[in-house]
Amino acid sequence: MQTLTETISKPRRVFLLHCLAGLAATGAGLDEAKAAERLDPADPYARTSGFRTNTDEVDESRYPRHTKEQCCKACKLWNGGDKDLGNCSFFDGAITPKTGWCKNFKLPKSPAA
Repeated sequence: MQTLTETISKPRRVFLLHCLAGLAATGAGLDEAKAAERLDPADPYARTSGFRTNTDEVDESRYPRHTKEQCCKACKLWNGGDKDLGNCSFFDGAITPKTGWCKNFKLPKSPAA
């Protein structure tokens, strides 16, 4: 009786190993794909952070330190450049609009003079 190694030719074994490696790599990328979803304001974590899709909608009495100039585009945690949407590192890379706001707003450090 032949063993499994003797039954499957070497090129076929190499092909199968490459397929398994590809499947493993695809599975590892699932977390990254999940992180690239748009942040839902109804999400419990977003709600606790006071997230709003528009900085003009923030309740000033609840967040007295908020100013209209604070928005995702002006925050150092946001990575979107001049685009309308970008990724927020505070929310694990979730997509937020440049007009959004949360209580974790951080001013970017100004360059040393």
